[in-house]
Amino acid sequence: VKNAAKKHIDAKNPHPKWVQYQEKYKKDSPDLDFNDPAVVKEMEKNYVESYQADLCALYSPSQNLLCSGHIGIDREKMPQTNGRSAGHDTVAVRALKAGEAAGEFKPLKTIKRDAAVEAEFAEKLSKVVAETNADRVKKGKPELTDEEITKKLYELVGKEHSLKNQFEGKTQQEHKTESYDKLSDAAKNWLYENTDWNDTEVNLETPFIEWLNGVIEPENGKPSVVLKEVDPKDYAPSQQQLVASKVDGTARQIQEKAIEVAEGIRADNPGISDEDFRTKYLEEMNRQWFMQPILTANDGFIVDGHHRWGAIRVGNSSLPEELQLPLRANEIQTDIIEALTLGKIFQDAFGIKEARLGAENKWREGEIADISREEISQLLDGLTKDVGTLVDKKYAEGDFIQLGSVGLSNNPDYAARAKERQINAQRDETRKIAGDVVAKVRKRGKPLHEYTPEELKEDFGDSIKPSDMKPLFTSSNPKDMAVYKVDNVGQAIALMALGHHVTLEYSSDEAIAKKQKESLSFAKTLQEEFFKDIKKMGEDVIANNEKEWLDFKAKEEKTITGNGGDPAAHQEAIQKEFLKKFADQYKTNLCNFYDGNENVFCGNNLGIPREKMPQAGGRLAGANTRGAELGLAGEIPLKKVTHKHVDPYGVKKWDGEDRFREIMARVQLGPESAASISDEDRQFVMD
Repeated sequence: VKNAAKKHIDAKNPHPKWVQYQEKYKKDSPDLDFNDPAVVKEMEKNYVESYQADLCALYSPSQNLLCSGHIGIDREKMPQTNGRSAGHDTVAVRALKAGEAAGEFKPLKTIKRDAAVEAEFAEKLSKVVAETNADRVKKGKPELTDEEITKKLYELVGKEHSLKNQFEGKTQQEHKTESYDKLSDAAKNWLYENTDWNDTEVNLETPFIEWLNGVIEPENGKPSVVLKEVDPKDYAPSQQQLVASKVDGTARQIQEKAIEVAEGIRADNPGISDEDFRTKYLEEMNRQWFMQPILTANDGFIVDGHHRWGAIRVGNSSLPEELQLPLRANEIQTDIIEALTLGKIFQDAFGIKEARLGAENKWREGEIADISREEISQLLDGLTKDVGTLVDKKYAEGDFIQLGSVGLSNNPDYAARAKERQINAQRDETRKIAGDVVAKVRKRGKPLHEYTPEELKEDFGDSIKPSDMKPLFTSSNPKDMAVYKVDNVGQAIALMALGHHVTLEYSSDEAIAKKQKESLSFAKTLQEEFFKDIKKMGEDVIANNEKEWLDFKAKEEKTITGNGGDPAAHQEAIQKEFLKKFADQYKTNLCNFYDGNENVFCGNNLGIPREKMPQAGGRLAGANTRGAELGLAGEIPLKKVTHKHVDPYGVKKWDGEDRFREIMARVQLGPESAASISDEDRQFVMD
């Protein structure tokens, strides 16, 4: 595996996973000089050391014992309620240090000894050392060294410090009074000083389940999360990657422990019945860490705990039937799509690191600040309050449920629902982005090409920036000659609506780039839907009494008054007319969108502006045109005829209205009827 990872680092042909890792590493370490060979060497070392093998890649998906039926989610996209934190500033690691979360502290390679802490834990440490040494001697191994004894002390202090998930009828806070609260400050500080925070894991399963109870309301009145004991074969994975070493290592522990427990029970209870043996066996095995409940959805998919589930399946395959283990599952009473989405929302809020199959992202170094239980409660309350918006946003990302996976292709109804949720959420998110861009440009009060570089950076960061690309045609208007790079279709639609030329900059991450390209397929529909948002924007302009609305309103009221009408009776019509003219400002030109050097919607066009295109039909340029002459002679059809005295508010009717319509009705009957019109009537119409 290490050799395979080393081969990824190839200057001429780098592996996509190595390219992606570099981008993330550099983004997370802005202060490092990546022109320094030592910095680059350290980054390469971290990549190789943290790379893992994928058990799901060993067999074809339809035949793999553990991975057939998955719904195609990369491991790093799976929600993590327990694992390593992303950095010093995360709620997860702050809660662990403050004694407000369960977890497992991991030591530095070298642990400094402390006489005061050794004295505080002398009795417990002595017992652990004696038991361990007795076991080692029994197996023909040497007794613990001083360094190993210090590590045992670290493990004792770490277990004493960490909260326990709810079990034995006690809440986490009740466990805390028996552990963390009894630790001396000296022991806590010694633990922190010798901890490798990058490797330390936080377990947030209990607060996650408590939070779910506030956001999921099952129709049948059941609790939101139900503890069950089931056959592990009844569940399928949602992720499509499993770390081989984790499954194999845990499976071996299960097999060894199962045989050890079984032999002990039979030795202590000669002639025990099969039923009593099974009861005692499960009582003892259920105390082991690998039998802690995993998280599942109520449609048979796993949310969290894939490696324990996989290890139990592999372990059972090598054990006789009476020693095979059931799976304990906290079943969330919703489907896997919603369960995964809620899990990702929770993970993002607490800052648990993505569980990458390959190299992991670097931990953010810094001082770990204190956090109170009240602050954590406020965070959870905020998540509950905003859960609808957060779920929509997560659906919009749409990159963690693979619609072509084995599990979904075998379940077309499920796949259809998943696809519908993702597409709808993507559209809503894209429209929101487009609306935000237009709002910012309107606030500036000038088109994008008149922005200074500082203004462009302030409003959009690096997500919208000038491109070196030239548009398909030349123009004297500087607006027509600027092309902007954007990150997503929402920004593209907004800039096209504002009359600018845009090109979509694709991500180097293949999965994200694929999603960007797929989003173009519904760009036209989005562009049409976007006008609903423009209308809403216009309604806000009215509601906020902005100058644009007040000026238009004053002008129209003056016209109505001049025509002898009462403006107060026409306020609704004035607003309707304003919204129409407001939306007309944002007519999106899809030919302003470029993909590379080509236009997505207009293909290899000749670059002719729309106003320069020949028109076989349309509005007449004037009364003294051949079209007007032939039209009034009844020789060619006039599709739409109107006069210049139209009052949109219907206050004042033009006194020539009836005469005009009568003449035009005769014209539209054809040449013979038109020939009978007098010169006076013809001139009246022309005027």
